[in-house]
Amino acid sequence: MASASASFALISIFCRVFITDASFQPALVLDMAKILLDNYCFPENLIGMQEAIQQAINSGEILHTSDHKTLAAVLTAGVQGALNDPRLTVSYEPNYVPVTPPALPTLPTEQLIRLIRNSVKLELMDNNVGYLRIDRIIGQEPTVRLGRLLHENIWSKLIHTSAMIFDLRFSTAGELSGVPYIISYFSDPDPLLHIDTIYDRPTNTTREVWTMPHLLGDRDMAKVLMDNYCSPEKLAGMEEAIDAASSNTEILAIEDPTVLATVLTDGVKSTLRDPRVKVTYEPDYVPEVPPAIPDIPPEQLAAVVKDTVNVEVLEDNIAYLKIQHIIGEEVAQKIGSLLLEHVWSKVLPTSAMILDLRYAVTGEMSGIPYIVSYYTDAEPLIHIDSIYDRPSDSTSELWSMPTLLGTRYGTSKPLIILTSKNTIGVAEDVAYSLKNLKRATIVGEKTAGGSVKIDKIKVGDTDFYVSVPVAKSINPITGKSWEVKGVTPDVRVDAEDAMDAAIAIIKLRAEIPMIVKAAASLVAKNYAFESIGVDVAEKLEALLNSGEYSMVSSKKQLKEKLSADLAKLSGDNCLKITDNSPTMLPTDASPEMLIELIKVSFQTDVFENNIGYLRFDMFGEFNQIVVVAQIIVEQVWNKVVDTDALIIDLRNNAGGSINPIAGFCSYFFDADREIVLDKLYDRPSGTTKDLVTLQELTGRRYGSKKILLILTSRAMIVGEPTSGSCQPPNPFQVGDSDIFLAIPTTHSDTAQGLAWEGTGIAPHIPVPADTALDTAKGILNKHFSGQK
Repeated sequence: MASASASFALISIFCRVFITDASFQPALVLDMAKILLDNYCFPENLIGMQEAIQQAINSGEILHTSDHKTLAAVLTAGVQGALNDPRLTVSYEPNYVPVTPPALPTLPTEQLIRLIRNSVKLELMDNNVGYLRIDRIIGQEPTVRLGRLLHENIWSKLIHTSAMIFDLRFSTAGELSGVPYIISYFSDPDPLLHIDTIYDRPTNTTREVWTMPHLLGDRDMAKVLMDNYCSPEKLAGMEEAIDAASSNTEILAIEDPTVLATVLTDGVKSTLRDPRVKVTYEPDYVPEVPPAIPDIPPEQLAAVVKDTVNVEVLEDNIAYLKIQHIIGEEVAQKIGSLLLEHVWSKVLPTSAMILDLRYAVTGEMSGIPYIVSYYTDAEPLIHIDSIYDRPSDSTSELWSMPTLLGTRYGTSKPLIILTSKNTIGVAEDVAYSLKNLKRATIVGEKTAGGSVKIDKIKVGDTDFYVSVPVAKSINPITGKSWEVKGVTPDVRVDAEDAMDAAIAIIKLRAEIPMIVKAAASLVAKNYAFESIGVDVAEKLEALLNSGEYSMVSSKKQLKEKLSADLAKLSGDNCLKITDNSPTMLPTDASPEMLIELIKVSFQTDVFENNIGYLRFDMFGEFNQIVVVAQIIVEQVWNKVVDTDALIIDLRNNAGGSINPIAGFCSYFFDADREIVLDKLYDRPSGTTKDLVTLQELTGRRYGSKKILLILTSRAMIVGEPTSGSCQPPNPFQVGDSDIFLAIPTTHSDTAQGLAWEGTGIAPHIPVPADTALDTAKGILNKHFSGQK
């Protein structure tokens, strides 16, 4: 009835108007009526209006009017009265030019700030009562743009009051998008409240207005990070840093949102020291939805698998498998049989594998256990990784799988993983896990240091997004993560050289069992102490069989490990890898050069009380000493031979050949009788020979009457216990390789007493090595002073 009455009232109005001026065109009235019908927000009040007007026009009762302003006034009064809506007006303005006020978001920042300051007033009144007057409701975009400034300068000053007076008496303008912001500040974040429902007649659409779960000030970009960033321990000071940035006038003056996003990104990265966090401005961003695997024919699916996974069998039966995307559990279950047929069946019979992850930039976390499990044994199950998820504040453990589709590659065959600086995310986790399980060797470049999961989160109702790592890997073996830092390769080479390096490693590992076994055999057959040699050989082969040498990646690493293992197993540091290149005197050396060499090799002095001092740090080969014997006598020996006592300093002597020992010791005994210095057992020949003094020497003897401090039975020993080294070892070629093993083949005959090999010689007067010379001089000086 109400709508019908309104229609008849409008007919009466139009009839009255038309009677005043019969010359007025009825079409104009119909056009105005149509504007109401198409745009008035209460269409239910306009039912039947157009038909009624047309009927009145056709009735012939309409007259003409010549005053358009009068017509407009009459129409306004009639429409307002009929629809009971004072907001409706009709005006006649022949010179009207539409004026569009500038949109607030397009205003320069300083002008926008000035407008807000002029339209907002606040005061703290008695009894902790806040007063807030707003004369213009600003919309969403200005609020987001200046949100932190509004919060710091307005809301933060009123939030702690006990009551508030909100003055809207002079509020005559505003934007609808600003309403949720204001009401939300006066409500709780949960549950959300349905504020209003807005019907838009031109588009014939309705939308609901609700309170907001996220507000600028205490629930904005800072909250996105505080609630989602995977390492909360690094967030100390984050809110304060964002507060400072948001109230920074230089930042507020940035009008380009893309530039603003870049500035915010730099600030967040600097605070967190995490390059993965990124702020972007993307008004057209549409979240990606992972496409479901379509039901396509098997032959097409097989073609897709072939295009995404590159598989090849190289020379020497080496498998090459290149993966660019690590599929998850759901996809693996759907195409698993195709992967077995077109990929895995080709690499399974190979002797070694190169897994190329240099181009792997995407992947699913659920695929990690699948890949790792194929390179490990079924039992026992292995704790691969722990993933902490920040939004849910929960940690899930990734374990190897007891059952798999197809056969495992196993743990005995070499696995090399290639990486580059572009390897990122889930692929990094696979590489890091297999590396720390000591199942794979990483070759290439340090990886990107990404994340197992990064979410792009919208900041409130803005077009700004924050890309946040929301989960992190915590390796159960290292207790650390590869994220941010990246995975450091075992063998670091440029990405383009990684393939060649991997092949070289695989070829070396094929030779290692032969090399280690050959070294063990040499030790068993030649080491000076037979029982120890046999025991060392057995234990070295046991280390080989247990996989101790399976991760060796270079010839240098092999030599170092062999030396370390032999020394540990035998307790003899002389049993080690050698370069088999003894130092030789220059064959074309001039007499002058030889003299200079002798001078730097020996050090002499004569102290108080005619005490001689002789130091040399190595025993040379006998055939070399014979060549320069006369020079040594003239340049070295003759300086100390006439002293009354001699200190021979062997504190830094590294040993050397056994051949010159007899000749050197002979200088300190008389020529009238032969002295047995030692009995030496030679393991390869099984014979024992005496080491005796020589009858003929170059130069004069020191004799047996003068005091001597030296490391033999002829001398008093002062200093620290000796290192307990060995008789000079002999070099042996290990198999057909270019590696040589130094093996002590001779030892002092233990039937004559305890040998010094391995245990060293205890000094008569134990003192620290750096005070031994002063102690020896003191002993001799005291001795000679007592004789005077």
